[in-house]
Amino acid sequence: MNILLLHRELVYPGGSETFMLAIAAELKRLNHSVYIYSPRIGLYSYAFLNYCSVIYRSSFLSHYSFDLVISMHQLMVPLALQFSCPKITISNGIQFEESLSPGFDKYISVSNEVFLSNKYLGISSIVLYNSIDLDRFKSFYPVNQTFKNVLLLSNHSPGVVKIVSDACSLFGCCFSHVGSGPYVDTPEYFINTSDLVVTLGRGAIESMACERNVFIFDYAGGDGFVSPKNFSKLRLKNFSGRTHKINYTASQLAAQFLKYDPSLGKKLRALIFKDHNIIDFVSLLLPVKGE
Repeated sequence: MNILLLHRELVYPGGSETFMLAIAAELKRLNHSVYIYSPRIGLYSYAFLNYCSVIYRSSFLSHYSFDLVISMHQLMVPLALQFSCPKITISNGIQFEESLSPGFDKYISVSNEVFLSNKYLGISSIVLYNSIDLDRFKSFYPVNQTFKNVLLLSNHSPGVVKIVSDACSLFGCCFSHVGSGPYVDTPEYFINTSDLVVTLGRGAIESMACERNVFIFDYAGGDGFVSPKNFSKLRLKNFSGRTHKINYTASQLAAQFLKYDPSLGKKLRALIFKDHNIIDFVSLLLPVKGE
């Protein structure tokens, strides 16, 4: 099939951008002809060139015939609805700009929280969890039995950067940060050099797939360490920090580091493998009505 992806921007690798990239890569692996258009083209568009053709002007879209459109974000709805082929829309969050709109053939929410948010707006959807490439995000190196290295994986809050950095100083471990400045093509390698990753959303899913300890904390607050016991509860809100909303101080965070458990990794990856595999996501995404 000729498949068009629509996204509001391809500037840096945020959660929905990396999700769309994973979808593009899997569609390419399935031998579909994949195209993507965004009204805001930035450096991150280069990441898509490995898997699809980037269309740089909306006026160029009329030169193509598409069998399917996959769209994210309210901004792209008017353009998506111009196409007569089957259309899928994916909702990644609870903000209005990420919500679903009528006129599509299939509606996807990436968490139960997002499902309920869209249901409140009158849109019925199915929950397909935020998914990643598990051949890419996996363990290359084992974690240290004694806690040594912390990675903050975030492009959100400078205040959180300082809190996590100060917590590492208090605890006596190494701190690194990915998410500010020039984007990183290979976050899986930075994840694999860490014992613990402080992050949220897709960063949490990617890090668990790499068999790391994960601590949910960012601009919306924190939910603490992810474990098999609380995994399902924290997933209800997409590992966002909005479950408990704890505003950790540096000293409180450093105290939490004592809960580090090097045995968690394989257990967490097994949970990610079960429900967050991009291969399964795309297979459930397709087919749609009219295909």
